[in-house]
Amino acid sequence: MGYPWVDPLAGAIVALVILRTGVEILREASSDLMDAVPSRELHARIVEVLAGVPGVVQVEETQAHRFGPYWVVNLTIGVDGAVSLAEGDRIAAEAEHTLCREIDLLKRVHVHYHPAEQNVTRHA
Repeated sequence: MGYPWVDPLAGAIVALVILRTGVEILREASSDLMDAVPSRELHARIVEVLAGVPGVVQVEETQAHRFGPYWVVNLTIGVDGAVSLAEGDRIAAEAEHTLCREIDLLKRVHVHYHPAEQNVTRHA
């Protein structure tokens, strides 16, 4: 059509779109593979749900990774250091069940618990 520069320009634009898409896929995949801290929204929702679980004093660490369309969460919570091992296990189990029930697409939760740090406000 008399514009010899259009074909190389179109090729360059397509190459940039492909490069951008590849970088986005790489970021998402590497984040999922590295058990990255979940989005702030997911973390905030986890803390919000656990605020209603008796015995959970604080949420210390949250890691999540994808399992297909679902989330698998590894969580560390603090409980009162004076409770028994059986009570700590009951609190952790209740936290797992509550999170799976309240958060859509949450497939599995693994909870680790230990005595909460002193002078820390609830869910700091």
